[in-house]
Amino acid sequence: MHKSVAEGPSLPWQAVQVTGRVANGVGKQKQRMQAHRAEEISRREEEEAQTELRGLMAAKVAAMAKGTDLRGFMMKCGFEEALAACTECTRAALQATYRKLLFKYHPDRMVSKSLEERVMAEEVTKHMTCAWSRLPP
Repeated sequence: MHKSVAEGPSLPWQAVQVTGRVANGVGKQKQRMQAHRAEEISRREEEEAQTELRGLMAAKVAAMAKGTDLRGFMMKCGFEEALAACTECTRAALQATYRKLLFKYHPDRMVSKSLEERVMAEEVTKHMTCAWSRLPP
């Protein structure tokens, strides 16, 4: 006589196979949940560290920019050679240096750098963009 699927396994070893598959499925699900929780925790910790670091770097950039104009800030960022030659910088010279600075500090170029360098680049880029937009035409 043939048993239907609804009646369950007919031999004891078939029952072990069925329960083993169920147990493996539950075990894998628990492992995936634990891995997901661990990823979530590490993501939160990284976000907290980044927020704290962003505040520190914003203060550092503000201190660098305090009391200086765009040219002075560019010089503090390491572009002395580009701006030191011109005592009265034209807008074209400033624009060329601005582009070089953005090329150096653009956040997309900092993907492989440390978290501190990435945040610093974001803050410098933010300040440079704001300072450039305030320049008279």
